[in-house]
Amino acid sequence: PKAKPFKPALKDEITIDVSPISRYTITASSDQNVHIHITYADDPTVRYTIHETDRALRLGDKDLNYHPNRPTPRDKYQWKLELPKNMKVKCNGGIARLNVDSFDGSISVETGQGTMTFKRSKGMFDISTALGDIRFVQCEGTFHVSGVQADIDASRIVIEDESKFLTNGGDIKVVLAKTPRHNITITTGTGRGLLDYNGNTIVGSFKFS
Repeated sequence: PKAKPFKPALKDEITIDVSPISRYTITASSDQNVHIHITYADDPTVRYTIHETDRALRLGDKDLNYHPNRPTPRDKYQWKLELPKNMKVKCNGGIARLNVDSFDGSISVETGQGTMTFKRSKGMFDISTALGDIRFVQCEGTFHVSGVQADIDASRIVIEDESKFLTNGGDIKVVLAKTPRHNITITTGTGRGLLDYNGNTIVGSFKFS
């Protein structure tokens, strides 16, 4: 399906009210503007909303045919957001399917259930979900990541400030791209926790409990 583009002016912040019917992709913009592409934008069964103020955007969609006894369509509707550097992104909702690649800024996610992948991105990552999977690949920055029954996998990351990876019932695996200069906390209740220096120099003090 052809994606319908939308190009608002330069913004500082974007809030996404994530919904179970959609998948969201965030990538780097080729200029200093925000670019939004929506598949099935003309579908009469879905209401898309883009609320714009001087320096912020709020995005959302709603299944107009929703019925509790009817299966909710998954992944049919897709948002692709191309964002400039230093933007602040907030994602809130019940279920999130999120792919982030080459983003440079601040991103926070608070959701009940989520499958999230962050690749080649840098900045501040404040990610929280009750259930699901959270994955980082070749990212750098500050990481505050937590879950209830969530698995966290961070591969070849660079820690640039004090970071925490927490889950009650899932596994945590953190593989470092370089020796960190800041504290790292890895906490899991019933799962397994692994910190792999990946051949880099092991320095610092360690506390196990």
